[in-house]
Order: sequence, then structure tokens, then C-alpha cells
Amino acid sequence: MGFLDPVPKSFPKYEPLADWFEDISIFEGEKVCLPWIADTYMFFASRSHLDQMGLKEEDFSTTEDLLKTCSQILREHSMTGSSEPSLPLALQIRPDHDTLNLFIPWLRSYGLNNIDELKLPIFARDNRPILFEFFDYIKSLMEASHLDRGIMAKPGYVMNFEFFLESKYSFSINRTWKLILDMYRQRDIDQNFSRTHAPFKIPTGPSPSAPFAGGSMLCVSSSSKNKAVAWAIAAELLSHDHYNSRSLMCGDLPGIDRGFWQEFKDDPTAKVLRSHIQSAKPYPQIPTWMPIENILSNAICDFAWNYIYEGKSFDKLYTDILVNADKRIKSVCNYYWS
Repeated sequence: MGFLDPVPKSFPKYEPLADWFEDISIFEGEKVCLPWIADTYMFFASRSHLDQMGLKEEDFSTTEDLLKTCSQILREHSMTGSSEPSLPLALQIRPDHDTLNLFIPWLRSYGLNNIDELKLPIFARDNRPILFEFFDYIKSLMEASHLDRGIMAKPGYVMNFEFFLESKYSFSINRTWKLILDMYRQRDIDQNFSRTHAPFKIPTGPSPSAPFAGGSMLCVSSSSKNKAVAWAIAAELLSHDHYNSRSLMCGDLPGIDRGFWQEFKDDPTAKVLRSHIQSAKPYPQIPTWMPIENILSNAICDFAWNYIYEGKSFDKLYTDILVNADKRIKSVCNYYWS
């Protein structure tokens, strides 16, 4: 590529957390960056809610099971007569790139593989049955979870606060940071502290699929005048002690087998996290992915909002939003290819 300095052959050896993390660090056979922080989404359940309702993983292991369980939870809580009953699922559809990250496992499961292959048009006419089934399921799930306009308008951090700290919801599809902080708190600060939420695989749709895989990489500019110093800093950022302190303070997950992974190597929850990340699948590795990701996320958000809350027809939204999104993605790709 020319913009990045190749990783020196003398750089200290490390064990990548997942094969995909190592694969994306290589360009034309040469390693140009280093795995640093791993990122993914998991399905979280409130332990107290599971105990109260006698729920087990098989009650939400598939999308249909999740839909039935959310309906059951809402029905049972509404019968208590509480003015603010606990809600089944903390889930928001927002106009940012995380919308795609959130729903990519289900899009893959329903059969929309064009995103991973970057096969244009992504929302091809042949994919209309897949898209209808996906958006219809999301609509049913939002209705079964009583996620109305008011809840959708909340800032994301408020819903996270209500889920993780107030136990207002039974389930959430979320990042892993709170779980990591709780694990360190229980081990190092308060041994009487109980982890409040349990992580699970994201419920599968009609067919198995891979969850979102992301993270941060470390690299050095080829024009840097202090490359040796820069790579020395990278080595420190990949050290066990740095990773350990970062996870303790921020809840970050190392992209290599150090820090948290070594500290909790025998913990069953850490083994679930490791397996989940190793089974994840990254997006296409192309320079124009960021604008494409934004276009896809906004299109999914706009379609879902208008379909669920505005009652607009699938056919009209398909033409107005998804077909237009494909045109914009094609324009971005043509600009890159030219």
C-alpha cells in the first residue's frame, strides 16, 4: 500500500486472539499492522430476571424463541399492575454505524450475504424475500418488547444504564465492557460482588451465522521519522501489564492472548467470550468500507423506523431507501475503482 511501515521482523512474537484478527493485518503478504483491541456484540441477560422467571438459554437461543420469550415476559409483567413494568429487550435502532454491527448476525442468518462479499447491488431485487422476512421479524420483536417511539428517542447511554444498573430490561445485545469491569471488580475489589449479567451467543435466525467482529489495530506511518520509537511504543501497548490495566479501567478486550485472557484463562465466562470472538467474522477489508458502512447503517435504520413506527409499505420503502442506498454505494465504489 505504501502508507504503512511493515511490522519489523524483530518485533516481539505474540499469539493473536483469532485467526481473522491476524488475517486483516496482512496486505499483499506483508504484515502492516498489529491486533490491539477486540470488539464484538453479545447477547446479555439479567441474572436476576432469569432466576425470577425460570428462564434458560434454550428460551432465547433462536430468534423465534427470543420473540416468544419477550412476548411472555411483557405479558407476565403487565399482569403485575406495575406502572413501570420491566421490559423484555433493551434494543435501539439508531442512525449510526453500530446499527449494522448490531444486526449483521441476523442479516447473515436470513441469507443476505452480499454485504460480506460486497456484491452489488446489496439490496438486489432477488433479496426482497430475505429483506422482508428480516424487517418483519424486527418489527415483531420491537412490538413484543414494547419498544415504542419514546424509548427509541432515549440516548443510548440511558438505555445501557437502565439495563446494566437498574435491571429495567431482561435482555440486551451489547458490547462486553460492563462484563469485563464486573469480572475485575469481583476478583480484585469486592469478592462478595455478584456479576449481574450473563453473556450468551446472539440468538440464531433461520441458519447459523457469525457475529460482528471488529477492533483496533496498531500501525506506523511509512513517513514517520521515528519508526523505531513508534514500534517500541506499540510493543508496550501490547504488553501484558498495559492490557491488564486497560481492561481493569475501560473494560477493553485484548486482541492478542495477553492481559485479560491470561488473567481469567480458567474462568468459564472468559472461555465463552473467547469462543464468541473467534467465531466472529469481519467486514470486507477495503479503503472505502467506512462510508459504505455508514450508508448501510442509515438505510437499515431509516427503513426499520418507517416500517415499524410510520406504517409505510415495504415496497415503497424498498424503492425509496434500499435501492437509493445501493446507488450511493455503487458511486462510492466507482470513485475508489477509478
